[in-house]
Amino acid sequence: MNLTETGRAGGGLFRPGQGGWSLAELLAAMAITAMAMSLCLPPTFTWARRQRLQGAIRRLAQDLQASRWRALATGRATGLVFTVAAGGDLRWTIYHDGDGDGLRRADLESGVDISLSRVRQLSQVAPGVRAGLLMGTFSAGVPRLPPQSGWITNPEDPVKFGASDMASFSPQGSATSGSLYLTDGHDMAALVINGITGRLRLFRFDLTGRDWKEMN
Repeated sequence: MNLTETGRAGGGLFRPGQGGWSLAELLAAMAITAMAMSLCLPPTFTWARRQRLQGAIRRLAQDLQASRWRALATGRATGLVFTVAAGGDLRWTIYHDGDGDGLRRADLESGVDISLSRVRQLSQVAPGVRAGLLMGTFSAGVPRLPPQSGWITNPEDPVKFGASDMASFSPQGSATSGSLYLTDGHDMAALVINGITGRLRLFRFDLTGRDWKEMN
């Protein structure tokens, strides 16, 4: 069989209009693929965003727990000192009591209480996450963390560890009681410290039920 016969028999030579995809079919397939991706990506982005927020609150909890164990092991108070920069960028440093009288602002400034870490910055740990609460979302305000009831007072202040914004753990296991709130503009996460026991609890905010759920 010669080449002409093969072409006439359709025995393997491509001829225009037979096989492959037409332009219309290709455009339709691309449109279907784009639609499928648009349905899948938002849940994926939401999951990743929430993981970043919850990872940020867990990172803070790790530094707080490490401070607690150091205080118990060394017999000297240890804790985190917080500052909130413009835009809600949270910064914190771990300090250790240098003279046996607990962590004090004057001792921090004079260098008596010792810095155990460089300044850590939330925007570097979890970009897009900041210290704060979702404002204007709830007509009655944001609920307080369990076991408390009612609404958060002074929601403009997301770091609630007294006037010094310092979460300190004593050698006896007690701590500065208080709470801290993070948000990414869509969700919220928080931690709370029991002053008597030093126990630390983490929470995420359930937007559907509009209440706090404890994180495992």
